[in-house]
Amino acid sequence: MTSGASGAAADLEAARARFDALVDATASVDRLDTFCSSTDWILPLHRRLGSGEVIVRFSGGGGDGGADGDGGADGDGGAALAVTRVPTMQRRSLLCGLDVAWGYARPVVGPDVAAGVRLVEELLVEQRSSCYGLLLTGVVGRGPFRARLTERLGSRIMALAEPVGRRVAWLDCGFDTYLARRSRSFRRNARQAHRRAEAAGVVLEWHDEGGAELVRRAMAVERHSWKGREGSGLADPSFAAFYLDMAELLAPSGRLRAGFARLGGEDVGFILGAVRGDSYRGLQLAYAATHAELSLGNLLQLGQMDRLSAEGIVRYDLGQDMPYKVAWSDELFVTETVVLGA
Repeated sequence: MTSGASGAAADLEAARARFDALVDATASVDRLDTFCSSTDWILPLHRRLGSGEVIVRFSGGGGDGGADGDGGADGDGGAALAVTRVPTMQRRSLLCGLDVAWGYARPVVGPDVAAGVRLVEELLVEQRSSCYGLLLTGVVGRGPFRARLTERLGSRIMALAEPVGRRVAWLDCGFDTYLARRSRSFRRNARQAHRRAEAAGVVLEWHDEGGAELVRRAMAVERHSWKGREGSGLADPSFAAFYLDMAELLAPSGRLRAGFARLGGEDVGFILGAVRGDSYRGLQLAYAATHAELSLGNLLQLGQMDRLSAEGIVRYDLGQDMPYKVAWSDELFVTETVVLGA
C-alpha cells in the first residue's frame, strides 16, 4: 500500500527532501525534466499561480515497487506522486500535476516505474467518485514510465494533449565544442557582439549563489525591457512572486545562477537560471530595450554557458521551444500530457 498525506501544499513542503530525492533518483532513461518536476519548481508555481487541494502519495519503498514481480530496474527505489484538484463547471473535479500552467513537470517521480504507475491507479480508484480523471504532464513518449502506464492502464487513456517542447543545449564536451557545433554566422555574430559590448563599456557581473535580491535586481531591469513595457515577464506581479518564492527555496543550497550586464554603473540586462545536479534550467532573460543594439541577451547567454560548462554542467535547458532558440540548441526535448479517465 502507500503512505502519504493530502489536503494542502504544506504536506509536500514537509516532504520536500523525500520527494526531491526520488526526482533525482529517477532513471536517466526516463528523461524526466528534473528541475521542473522537483519542488524547486512545483511548490512556488502552485503557491502563486495554482489553486486547489494538493494530494501527495509515496510508495512504501523498501521493495514495495516489486511486490508483484513487475518492478522497474530499481524495484526498491520507490516512487511519489503530487497532484492538485482543479475545479470544473461540473460536480466533479479534474486532477493534474502542480505544473498546470506549462506542463513541464511530471507529477509521478522515482526510479520504480511499477510503483509509480500503481500510485496512479490507486489514486484513480480512490478519487473516482469526485473526479473525472487525471492529467499526467511531462511524460516522455517512449520512456519506461509511459510504457508501463500503457501496459497497466491503457484502457483508461482517453486522449493525448498537445506535446510540450523545450530546447536543450549540450555542454558535456565543453563550451568550445558547443560553439563548434553552431553555424559560422552564429559564431561570427557572437564575436561581433562581444566587440561592440566591450567598446561600449559593458561589464558582465556573475553570481553563483543568492536569492530573492537577485530576482529584485532583474525585476528592475525588466521594467525597461519590451516585456516590461507590456506588463509581462517579471513585470507581472504574480509571475514575479513565483520567481521570488523560487529564489528563496534555492538560496540555502546556492543553486541560483544569475548574470547582469552593467553599463555606466547601471544594470541593463540580466539572465536568471538554476542548477539541479548536472543540469541547468534557464528561467528569465531580458535587457533594456534602449540597448538592443548591444546584443546583451546573446552575451549573457554565452557567458552563462561558458561558466556552467566549467562548473561541470552538461545539460543547458533553454526552456520553451521558440524559433530563435533553434540556433542555440542541440535537441528539441518533447513530452506529452496523457489524459486518464477515472
